[in-house]
Amino acid sequence: MLPLSPIRRYCFMTRSLLKPARNQVFKCFLQNSSSLGGSSFLTNTRFIFYSWSSSPTKQSQKMDAFIFLFLLCVFCFQSKVTYSTKCGDAGPEIHYPYQIKGQQQQQNDALSGFELLCKDNLTTIHFPSYGNLVVKSISYDTKNIHLLDPNNCAHRVFLNLNLSLTPFHYFYVLKNYTYLNCSTTLPRPFVEVPCLSASSYHVYTVDPAVPVPGSCEGVKTVAIPFAYSPYLSDKSLGLRLTWHLRELEGNEAVNLNRSSHKSRNIVIGFSICVFVMAMLLLISIKVRGATRNLHQKEEQLLQS
Repeated sequence: MLPLSPIRRYCFMTRSLLKPARNQVFKCFLQNSSSLGGSSFLTNTRFIFYSWSSSPTKQSQKMDAFIFLFLLCVFCFQSKVTYSTKCGDAGPEIHYPYQIKGQQQQQNDALSGFELLCKDNLTTIHFPSYGNLVVKSISYDTKNIHLLDPNNCAHRVFLNLNLSLTPFHYFYVLKNYTYLNCSTTLPRPFVEVPCLSASSYHVYTVDPAVPVPGSCEGVKTVAIPFAYSPYLSDKSLGLRLTWHLRELEGNEAVNLNRSSHKSRNIVIGFSICVFVMAMLLLISIKVRGATRNLHQKEEQLLQS
């Protein structure tokens, strides 16, 4: 077993039972050894290279050279790829603009406010106004992050979370709701928020235009995505935030420009590698052909 960074190569030789001396098959497995928290670029990818006899033919010689040079290009190309990472196998993919706190990055792409925490295979993000929220998923295409409250109380998050000093805002359309703290239970259509209530007080979310009952007092009016409903599960619904802000777009444009340069460099490098591969293959064929012709001439001279 021979480790190759950042790819490990696992190879083994098998022989035919019928023709052990002349028919051999060489197999090689490539697997990414640079996985971080469960991420990988190449996983269990099998390459069956070639079969050859004890006296190799011109075709097998070409295949030999081609495969060697192709793998060389793959390794060069692989080393240019930027890896995303995960916190546990079931965690979301983490890459720019996010990074895991305390983890050394290959590129200084992470932005302030986008540090994630990884503990016990759980991905979380910290908000100073509330605390840690669990990161369920991240959509980089739509720029939204799906969060869950560890205590399964989304309305406690709505009531206390202050996003003004963060690069985030709510992904949903917001509407103002007033939280009422009541000493007695209210009849329908009022719906109590169980995770905010206790035996001595009861909390409700109502439209600000609704008159406040005598046994209640307004706690806070906030713009939130939705009022409480017993049909909406806090555990599955959670809350979604987006980071599509103007002040971030400049940084993203810089990063996009940097990424485009990297992509261009990768394409140029890969093109050069293919050209070199073709030239080396051509030279190899010419050298082998010249050597074979020389041997044939020597044999003819010896026979004459």
